[in-house]
Amino acid sequence: MMWNVSDNTVTSNAGIGISVNGSFSVVTNNVIHDNIFSGLMVSGDYAQISQNSINHNGYNGISVFGSNAVVNDNVVTNNGNNGISVFGDHANVSGNTVISNGYNVSYPIDNVNVPSPNIFDQPISYVQDLLLSIIDYMNEYRLFFVDLCERINALNSEGGSGIWLSGSYITISGNTANNNTCFGISLSGDNGDISGNTANTNGGGIFVQGNNGLVTQNTVETNNLIGFYVDGNLEVSNNNCTNNYGNGMIVSECLTYSNIIEHNGGDGLVTTGDSQIISNTISDNQGNGIVTCCDLSNYPTGNDGEGNKLFGTLPPFIFNLRNNIEGNLDEPLSELFHALDPEGDVNIIEEMPKSV
Repeated sequence: MMWNVSDNTVTSNAGIGISVNGSFSVVTNNVIHDNIFSGLMVSGDYAQISQNSINHNGYNGISVFGSNAVVNDNVVTNNGNNGISVFGDHANVSGNTVISNGYNVSYPIDNVNVPSPNIFDQPISYVQDLLLSIIDYMNEYRLFFVDLCERINALNSEGGSGIWLSGSYITISGNTANNNTCFGISLSGDNGDISGNTANTNGGGIFVQGNNGLVTQNTVETNNLIGFYVDGNLEVSNNNCTNNYGNGMIVSECLTYSNIIEHNGGDGLVTTGDSQIISNTISDNQGNGIVTCCDLSNYPTGNDGEGNKLFGTLPPFIFNLRNNIEGNLDEPLSELFHALDPEGDVNIIEEMPKSV
């Protein structure tokens, strides 16, 4: 059965504002607000949902169950859980404004910063002491990273995102998802295309788990926990990731290139798995520039940046042969090296790359 539901004002009901069950339904130009449960729920394939104003409902703003949904040009604000939720393949979610959803979600979000290294707490007399200090810091960092990933996944599972989708062959483009309690945009599924979106001032910016997808040309700024969390065989390129209070990006098994990752409160880019990290600009982050949390067969290469508070690359030295990323430990290291054994026993450090 096909339904056409348009030009209604639906408010202050004890359940769902509008509930539609049937394929090829069209829901457009409705005003739906202050209902106890969700604003709009649509069950059925090939739904078209557009130009609705949906706000202050107790659960999701829009919930869709079915394949081939088109959800575009809606304004969805101040709902209790997710702004827009879609469960089904081949959805197209574009041009929506999704702001300040998730007020019923109580997950405690606070800023997460990387641990500070204690490499310079004690005088260093030999290269061995320096390297052991770096190893200790890396071990501490790995424990921190595991905890951080657990918090990110817990945040995503809590609900309260601006746009939350589960399914394959999803297109998410041209949306504004700001000031939501959890993630601005969250996708679980293969072959997704997340492009040209803005996700600012949320708990997290963009969360993606899946394979063979594309995350490109998004702007992600001033999010609380993290900018991007991308897990799977995806291409992550040409995104602007700046001024997030935690890490800029965490990527796993991804091809990550030509992103701008700057002024984040934690590390710029953290990579796990067999990722390829190529030609990114990573500058002025309060943690490290690039962190690799496991062995890589594809070393980061051709990345550039300066002004990161800790190491330019972690592990240091090795990856700097392939990158030009500077950290502010550069000068203290240089001074220490010159102050070491005057007999020249440790002059080998002079041959290491200048930046750390």
